Amino acid sequence: MENLSEFLTTRRRLVACALVVATAAALAGILRLEFDDTPRHVFRSDDPGHAVLAEVFEEFGADDSTCIVLVEGAGLRKPAGGAFLADLVDRLRAVDGVSRVLGPVGSALAVERLVTEDGATAMVRVEVDDVLQTVAAFGPVVEAAGEAAGAAAAGTPWRTSMTGIPPLRVHIFRSLQAEQARLILLGTAFAFGASWLLLRRWRAAVVCMAGATLGLVWTLGAMGWVGEPMNVINVVLADVIIVIGFTDAVHLVVDVRRSRRAGVPGRRAAADAIRHLGGACLLTSATTAVGFLSLWLTGAEIIQRFGVACAAGAGFTFLAVITVVPLLAGTRWLRDADLGPGGPPRAPRWHRTLIAPLLGRARTVAVLGTALTALCVVLGLRLVPDNRLSETLPTGHESYRALRQVEESFGGVLAATVRVEWPAGMTLASAAVLDALQAAEAVLEAEPLCGTPFSILDAIRAVPVGDLSTRAAVVALSNHPLTRRLVRTDTRRALISAPVPDSGSAESGPATARLEAALAGLESVHAPGFSFDLTGTAVVASRSFDTMIGDLARSLAFASLVIFGVMTGVFRSWRLGLASLVPNIFPLAVTAAALAIGGGRLTLTSALTFTVCLGIAVDDTIHFLARFRRELASDGDVLSAVQRTYQAVGAAIVITTVVLTAGFAAACLSEIPSVVQFGWLAGLAITAALVGDLFLLPALLIALHPRRTRQGLKRPVAGS
Repeated sequence: MENLSEFLTTRRRLVACALVVATAAALAGILRLEFDDTPRHVFRSDDPGHAVLAEVFEEFGADDSTCIVLVEGAGLRKPAGGAFLADLVDRLRAVDGVSRVLGPVGSALAVERLVTEDGATAMVRVEVDDVLQTVAAFGPVVEAAGEAAGAAAAGTPWRTSMTGIPPLRVHIFRSLQAEQARLILLGTAFAFGASWLLLRRWRAAVVCMAGATLGLVWTLGAMGWVGEPMNVINVVLADVIIVIGFTDAVHLVVDVRRSRRAGVPGRRAAADAIRHLGGACLLTSATTAVGFLSLWLTGAEIIQRFGVACAAGAGFTFLAVITVVPLLAGTRWLRDADLGPGGPPRAPRWHRTLIAPLLGRARTVAVLGTALTALCVVLGLRLVPDNRLSETLPTGHESYRALRQVEESFGGVLAATVRVEWPAGMTLASAAVLDALQAAEAVLEAEPLCGTPFSILDAIRAVPVGDLSTRAAVVALSNHPLTRRLVRTDTRRALISAPVPDSGSAESGPATARLEAALAGLESVHAPGFSFDLTGTAVVASRSFDTMIGDLARSLAFASLVIFGVMTGVFRSWRLGLASLVPNIFPLAVTAAALAIGGGRLTLTSALTFTVCLGIAVDDTIHFLARFRRELASDGDVLSAVQRTYQAVGAAIVITTVVLTAGFAAACLSEIPSVVQFGWLAGLAITAALVGDLFLLPALLIALHPRRTRQGLKRPVAGS
């Protein structure tokens, strides 16, 4: 770091010009940044289940393009109610972008399926044209359908509301887009306010925020230039980048403040900060990048790209912080008075009264802390993977209420679908084919989670004359749109669907396993050439999200081991590597245990939070160890080195923790449950990381080292 320090000190104008050019280019890139609002991209992967679902979409149409218009009010089975429903269906069919409307009109079968027995609730299924796959494309259609339904109900005793996958996706995506900008502003404001309060000088707070903010601008600009869009996963990227940059910036500012209090001129103090902490900042960025790059081990493309974006952001933020903070800290704009009162630094009062006595019992603290970490890991392992469509939807929203009402009255807006294929030489009217369809229908009927199945069998049974085979032959000749959605005689395939609630994969996963086992049994019973595939957006998406969550857990374990190995190698000490492991597992274990005790589930949001917090928690650990290494080299006394390390970096660790917790607290003001969960989980993890760094880490350092260290441990880490 000596050369970098010298360059930044002697080439300040050149560095400033380079920063201006890079920032201008980044701002131009931000103007090119787009939001990926194609919902199917979220769970896209190479899983075989996606191939089957794609074939079903190609042959029969998508099952995730159906809006549900819920109608409530008494008398829907009476003539007046029937007339209202007929008018509603006509209005919905006239909406541009609607491909088909299925309502409780025209047949007794439709009324039976789409109106409750008491006549108080009905639903109309509105299919949006499948070519409209982005929220920007099908959103206006959903809005127009909602307006048409509202116009039909105006002045009548009935009321309408909309739900279904398209309306839910429209609200979720638009809410996330709106929340992204709002939370960035709130998070930055909260963090700046907390840093101003703790540093007691607004200019010092500006210096800390400047590097982190510039790192975010560069990252977003780079994403815009390479064509990487924002999406529902990487909306937390801004918080992550700000947090990564702010941690290093605070340590640099504190080091500059210490030097200037000692009478060192501004530019020299800035150069010394780079020499002292440049290596540690580089290591924090490298380990953070490694942690995020481990997400490449997941099978989901959207998670892999999120990991790459965060890793690149760690690199950009390092460059921004290591140049901007010393550049500003070495100017006359940041006066000595802006860095606090003068005089030699002293150990913080909280260190003298709280932590120092505990260090006298270092072995006890180390053992108890390690045992507590192990206990929390055990509790955290009780978490069950879970995901549901509505987890990002405010519970007070109309579409959420309608969703629950449809589940109560009709079984759900989602569907589990069985695709039945029969061998060549047979037709829909063949006895073996009809037996296979009825057997698959019976499997769905026997599953408690599924509602009443619907298939071509219902149309066949509705034919008034003839045996089942004769009726099937009549239906096979029909060119009705509904028939084409249920059976394809040219490819010898038919669909049987049953509604399922949005109950979460923790409940639907076992049901899916039971259905797949029963369908496998059917294949062994029926003649060769018959196949029974369980599919549907709800089934495939749930399985994909559970796979993502499992992959995230495995990548987190891999990242922990890699970071431990990197830190052991860089610090050239297995003791320091081992001492760093427990304090960085501790915050994740505590957060997982709290989630499990509170009855929470391991959702995609919580799994991503753990990955993010690992990269954040390790930063202060590295700064503590780097300083400890320097102090240990002076006299070889571990206890004295720990005490001096507290005096040097303890305040910075507390400041970063409070400020980051304040920043994440902004997420708790969101209306979106998953964003709120991210905020409080991240805040809890960062707070637990403070305990790990100030209590567990020093205790482990003392417990793992003898009173006087060996000579080989006295070489300071490069760049520190």
